[in-house]
Amino acid sequence: MQASFLGTPAPTELNGSGLKVGIVAARYNWPVTGALLALAYEELVRLHVAPEQIEVVHAPGAYELATVAQAMLSTPQRYDALICIGCVMKGATRHDILVGDAAAQGVQRVASTAGSRLSLASSAPRPPSRPRNASHAAPSSPRPP
Repeated sequence: MQASFLGTPAPTELNGSGLKVGIVAARYNWPVTGALLALAYEELVRLHVAPEQIEVVHAPGAYELATVAQAMLSTPQRYDALICIGCVMKGATRHDILVGDAAAQGVQRVASTAGSRLSLASSAPRPPSRPRNASHAAPSSPRPP
């Protein structure tokens, strides 16, 4: 038996005219989060959200996304949508699981109490392979503009 929603395509004509959208992007792992930010911004503009109606704020890392999102929602500014962008890479320890879970749960907590729509865009790429005896120091990430 085929579900009725399978035959209905998603709307193709979305229109963001008149919307105010906030974006919180993590600085840590900027090569990844910066690329996600650029794509999100381009897509919002393509959907007719006015560039002056898109506010970008930076957080230190994925762990702080929820705190910054909550602060943005606590201002008099009204957002129709808030997008959180972060990246947690797998390393030699379990920090990726702890930070990723905390970030997702934090954003979910803020979303459940907010009157705004809130979404989390996260990426968990694996870092390039390193020789076994390589230093465990994190590679430096360029700073966002």
